[in-house]
Amino acid sequence: MLRKKTIFSILFCVLLININLLAQLQNQMQETQLDILEKLIPNGSKAPVIKGKIYQHKKNNTFNSVNEFESTLKNLQTNFNNSISVIVFWETTDKYSKLLLPKLELIKEKHKNVQIFLVNTNDFDNKNKLINFLNNYHHTECIFKPETMQYHEKKNTEYFKPLTLPIIFADKIYKDRYGVTAFPATILLDKQGNVYTAMIGYFEEYNE
Repeated sequence: MLRKKTIFSILFCVLLININLLAQLQNQMQETQLDILEKLIPNGSKAPVIKGKIYQHKKNNTFNSVNEFESTLKNLQTNFNNSISVIVFWETTDKYSKLLLPKLELIKEKHKNVQIFLVNTNDFDNKNKLINFLNNYHHTECIFKPETMQYHEKKNTEYFKPLTLPIIFADKIYKDRYGVTAFPATILLDKQGNVYTAMIGYFEEYNE
């Protein structure tokens, strides 16, 4: 069982959602917010194992070719036992995903015993675009103003926040197995690998 203090801390850092932002999620099927949430894997379910290629950031990592990028990838099968785990489904073109990633880095720093997996099922087919994202991520500041609902990206060499969390590039079947129909989707697992809760969206309510 998760300790109450840990549950509160993780949920506060990871799963508090600004409900008003759900209406902004791009969804070609024009699903309602309730439809999106109801399709997520239910609480108490055993989390499906995810297999794919894992990318692990290394200091000063930049890529000049697809081959160079692919040479850093390794096969992975997730293990959710004996550790609290957070799975985040995201994609590089989703602005809410890009806003969430730096906050996940802060959560990882604060909770050393928590596994965080960034699962990407949509970008691996376009590796040149993916490489461009990874090469520029650490100098790209994503800014969102909730009062105006405006988002923009600012390129700045002085802004340096690398993406150090492991990224799993997996088949789209895993998105279906977790019931993910919008990004970002966050799933919190207990130490037995069972779903504690699953949510969709990006939040502003974060206290460092």
